[in-house]
Amino acid sequence: MKKEFGTKEEALRRLHELKRKENWGKLTFRDVDFVNGSGKVIVADAFETIARKAGEGRETSQPCCNFLRGFLSGFLSELFEKSITITEEKCAGKGDEHCEFIFR
Repeated sequence: MKKEFGTKEEALRRLHELKRKENWGKLTFRDVDFVNGSGKVIVADAFETIARKAGEGRETSQPCCNFLRGFLSGFLSELFEKSITITEEKCAGKGDEHCEFIFR
C-alpha cells in the first residue's frame, strides 16, 4: 500500500477503509510518529471480539485479538521497514469499550 499510494499516511488511511469494508472493525490511528514508527491503533467492533461482546464466547481476563495484533505487527513492520512490536492495552473481548494497540 505504501508503494501504491506514496505515503505512509495514505497507506494507513486505505488500510482503515479496506478493513472496515471487510468487517474487521473500525481502525483509527492516533499519535503516529511516522519517523520512529510508533503510535496507537484503536479498533471499534473488532471481529475477534464480536462473539464475546454478544455473550456467545468465553469470558476472558486477557486481551484476545491475537490475529489482529499479528496482522498489524506485520503490516506496520513492512510500512515502517523495521520490526514493530505491538501490545494490546485494551480489549473489547474482556469488557473494555474498544480494543487499543500500542506500537513501537
